[in-house]
Amino acid sequence: MFGASKGDGNVMKKIVVVEDDNAVREVLVRCLEPLDCSIQTFKDGQEAFKFLDKKASEVDLLIVDQSLPGLSGSALVEEFQKLNPAAPALLISGAELAEVEEDVPVIKKPFSLPDFLRRVKILLEVAQ
Repeated sequence: MFGASKGDGNVMKKIVVVEDDNAVREVLVRCLEPLDCSIQTFKDGQEAFKFLDKKASEVDLLIVDQSLPGLSGSALVEEFQKLNPAAPALLISGAELAEVEEDVPVIKKPFSLPDFLRRVKILLEVAQ
């Protein structure tokens, strides 16, 4: 559940995952589960934007695929950073991205799950 707190009084980190491929989205979520974070998923950029437009300030990390129906990953990251400039984003892409800002980390497909998890942990530390 998004916005939950741990039993010890600490607030859980909140991650939004935007991926249109159901199987990939499920794998990413399973990979993130050991982090004990609250995870919200979306299958397209427009759906995610509607959520972020209201809840961006509560999000600690946005993980988004570049190739999404409706709104591209880089466009979603740009809008997210306008709403919550302090929160990091991680863009997933299978191609070179010329239009992405230099300060947005990109992980290229195919990637290993340990490398993905390592990058997520680093970005969550930055978000503290």
